[in-house]
Amino acid sequence: MGRISRGLAASIVLVLLATGTALSAVKVTIAGDPRSVPLITRLAEAYAALDKSFSAEVSTYSCTLGVYKAADGEADIGVSTQNGLEANLPRGGVNTVI
Repeated sequence: MGRISRGLAASIVLVLLATGTALSAVKVTIAGDPRSVPLITRLAEAYAALDKSFSAEVSTYSCTLGVYKAADGEADIGVSTQNGLEANLPRGGVNTVI
């Protein structure tokens, strides 16, 4: 895994583990950019194998659109691998760099 992939993996796993059963009873929607979606999908599948009540719907959007979807409430998690995201955050968005 490359540097961005490891950081992305860590952030997705931390979100899933930190929310525990609160999210495991519902489907989590994740909106990511084309570069992040393959890894997000594999992580969601691996987590679902451990917790049978967990499911995730992963969608691909261009660049920062996944972050905007999350800020608008259309997704639970928005992921972007674009540098400089803090300059383009939607209202209410929080940029966490890992």
